[in-house]
Amino acid sequence: MVFVARAVEPAILDALYGESYFEGGFDAVVPGYRGYAEEEPVMRRNFDRRLALIEHRVAPGALLDVGSALGFFVRAARARGWDARGIERSAWAAERAAASGSPVVHGDFLTAALAPASFAAVTMLDVLEHTADPRAYVRRARALLRGGGVLAIETADLASPYARLAGRRYHFFTPPNHLTYFTRGGLRRPGLLPRRQVGHAPPPPLPCLYARPAPVAGAADSPGRARPARGPRPAREPGRRRAGARPRRRVMRSPMPPAPRLPAIDLVKGCAILWVLFIHSQALGGGPLFLYVVNQAVPIFVVLFGLNSELWWRARSGTDRTITAFYASRARRILVPMWAALPVWWALALLFRPPDVVLTPTLPLWHAAGWLSQVGTGWFVTMILQLVFLFPLLHAARRGGIATVLVAGFACTLLCVRFRFRLMALLIGPVAGQAHDFFNYWVFSPRLLAHVAFGMWLAPNVGRLGGTAAALSAAAFGACVAGAEGAAGGGLAPYAAVLVPLPRTALLLAAWRLLPRLAAVTPALEWLGQSSYGVYLGQLLTHNAFVFALGLGLYQRHNLWLYTAALLAGGLFFVWLGESLRRVARGGIALPSPAR
Repeated sequence: MVFVARAVEPAILDALYGESYFEGGFDAVVPGYRGYAEEEPVMRRNFDRRLALIEHRVAPGALLDVGSALGFFVRAARARGWDARGIERSAWAAERAAASGSPVVHGDFLTAALAPASFAAVTMLDVLEHTADPRAYVRRARALLRGGGVLAIETADLASPYARLAGRRYHFFTPPNHLTYFTRGGLRRPGLLPRRQVGHAPPPPLPCLYARPAPVAGAADSPGRARPARGPRPAREPGRRRAGARPRRRVMRSPMPPAPRLPAIDLVKGCAILWVLFIHSQALGGGPLFLYVVNQAVPIFVVLFGLNSELWWRARSGTDRTITAFYASRARRILVPMWAALPVWWALALLFRPPDVVLTPTLPLWHAAGWLSQVGTGWFVTMILQLVFLFPLLHAARRGGIATVLVAGFACTLLCVRFRFRLMALLIGPVAGQAHDFFNYWVFSPRLLAHVAFGMWLAPNVGRLGGTAAALSAAAFGACVAGAEGAAGGGLAPYAAVLVPLPRTALLLAAWRLLPRLAAVTPALEWLGQSSYGVYLGQLLTHNAFVFALGLGLYQRHNLWLYTAALLAGGLFFVWLGESLRRVARGGIALPSPAR
C-alpha cells in the first residue's frame, strides 16, 4: 500500500468535492469531471455489471453505497430489486442525488447512525483511494454486514502493468484527490480485509470484488509525492468515487477460486470430480454403485454446464449479454488452462513414446484448437468446447419456450441412442483397436444435448429445490435405473440408461440444499467443486503419466486406492501450481480459477 506523505486538512477536502469537482472540467492539478451527470449512461452499464457480480454471491436485499455521488449506482441497484441507499461526503452531490429521487444522504460514513448487521451488501466503488485511513472504512463496513454479506471494493491497482510502466506519471497519482493506493495483494493484508469477522458466530470470509483501471491516454503528471506506507496514518474523511472514462476489467480476489451461484452446485461438482478419479483408478470395480453413481460423473458435468451457462445469460444484460462475451468468458475458463496443461502432456509423450499414441506434425495445431485427440480422457474438453459453440443457439431457441429446447435436446439424444451402432461405424470406422479410436464418437456432442437442455430447465428453479424435488428426483432416478436394468424390456434399457444422470443431478442439487453443513466435508467438497476443472486437468496429466510409464498393467500390479490418491494429489498439485503461476505473473494477484 502507498499513501500521500503530507496530511490533507478536512477543510481542503470539503472544498474539493464541491460543484466544481463534478461540473467544472479537468483541473490542471486535481482531475475532476467535465460533466459528471452526462456520464450516467456509461456508468449505468458498468454498475449493472458490478451488481451482477455481487448478485452471484448474495441475493438482493439491503445495500449501502458509500460515496454515492449523484446516486447513479443506488438508482441502478434499486432497478434490480435492491433496497439500496447511499451516503456521500459532498453536500452538493448528496443534495442533487436526493433531488433526483435517489435515497442518498450527506454525512460521514464512519460516524453515521447505521444499525450493525443490517445490510446484505456494502459497496465502495472508487472510494478507498480517497481515504487516508482505509482500515477504518473496511472495519465499519464489515460491522454493518449481515452474516454472508458482501463487501464490494473497486479501486486502482498500483501493481498493474500500466501503473508500473507509467511510474510517477501514473494518472491516478492526484493528491489531494487520491490519498491511498493499493495492490491486489495489499488489499488482503492482515488488518485491512481480515478473513474472519470478529464476533461470537463468525460468518464465512467476506467476498470482495476488485477492479483495476484501463490505461487512460493523456493522463496528467503527478502533482504530489507518494511513498510506501511505514506506519499508521491519521483518520481522514471519506473521499469521492472516481469513475474512469473507460470500462474497467474486474477481477475477483479470493483465497480459493470463486464459487458458482449456489453452494449446492459446487458440492455436486465436488462429488463428480471425485467420481472421475474413481473412474480412472477403477478402485470401485464395476458394480451397480459404480455404474449408476460414479460412472455418471461426466453426464452430470454436462447437466451442470447447461445450468451454469443458462445462469450466465440470465445474470447479464446489455453489452455483457452477447455471444462474443459468452465465448470470451468460456475461452478464458476452458482454453487457457488447457493450453497450460498441453506442454506437460507433450513432454510426457515425447519422454515415454507410448506405442499407442501417434504423434504427428499437425497434432499440436489440433491440440491448440481444442481437438485433444490422442490425449487420454481429453475428449471431455473437446466435447465441452463443442457445447460452448452450440449453447447460444439453444439459448436463442429458449425464446420459443423451454419445452422446445427440451424436446429438441431429448430428440437428439434418443436418436443417437437409437442409431448408436451406425453412428459408431460412421465416426470410428469398421475396426477399433485402441481406446482413443472411439474419440470421434465420444466427442459427438449431440448425444448429450438432452443433458444440456435439462440443465437449462433446472436453472430458474435451482435455488428452490427442496424436499418435494428430492423425492420426485429420487423416484425418477430409481425408475431410470430399473429401466436400464431391463425392468421395462431390453429394448428400452439403453434409453433409460442415458437418462439416469438427469434425475441424479437434480437429486444431488436438492439433497445438498437440504443437508446441514458438515464442518470438514462441506468446505472441502465446495473447494473441489470450484476447482473441478483444474483438478480434472491435473489428474488427466497424472493418469497419462502413469499409463505412459507402466501401461495398463498398472491396474493389476498396484493398489488402486493408492492410485486414486495419486490422481487426487496430481489434480491438487496442478491447481496449486496454476494459482502460484498466476500470482507470480500478476505480481501477487490471484485471478479467478477457470473452474465453473
